[in-house]
Amino acid sequence: MPIKNLIFDLGGVLYEIDYQKVTDKLQALSPNIHFSQLKQDTIFDDFEIGKITPQQFRDGIRKLTQKLDLSDIQIDEIWNSMLIGLFPNRVELIHKLSQKYPIVLLSNANQIHYDFIAKECKPLFEPMKKIFFSFEIGMRKPHPETFQFVLQQMQFKPEETLFIEDTILHIEGAKAVGIQTLHLTQPLKLENQLIEILKN
Repeated sequence: MPIKNLIFDLGGVLYEIDYQKVTDKLQALSPNIHFSQLKQDTIFDDFEIGKITPQQFRDGIRKLTQKLDLSDIQIDEIWNSMLIGLFPNRVELIHKLSQKYPIVLLSNANQIHYDFIAKECKPLFEPMKKIFFSFEIGMRKPHPETFQFVLQQMQFKPEETLFIEDTILHIEGAKAVGIQTLHLTQPLKLENQLIEILKN
């Protein structure tokens, strides 16, 4: 089935991130705190679906680490340290693709990270038809209902839609509802891989 729609993940696909930077900094504060790309404490999930506010998140980090003297600024600096920057040529790629395909962003994100990247990513977001951040829609990947929500909102047919993502769990969630997928393991090869897929 020809691809007519594109859904992009943000972190690891369009924007470079390094989870280990945050993991290391949090572990240095407390060995009892768990945060990684595959497994994390409930507070991180709650923050990603907007269940708690940025201030509640910061207070929760202080409680988890038992470092009650940590300032909001210190916590934000630790939390934002994973955000490296846009991958090269991603803005140009998205603008080019948007001339032929409706493009949607689906990202597990939170308010603090969004506030940090918003200005940098504005040119990236401009040609997109719709942006779905988990903290705004109250649901996150890899849950199939998250993908179903996006398909319904956009009136996309799953078999005509390609989801580009770096995390295999999220790829499986998209496959569960019939979406075509590209598991991106080498970010710098994204454009070449897309060209190969989209020419069919």
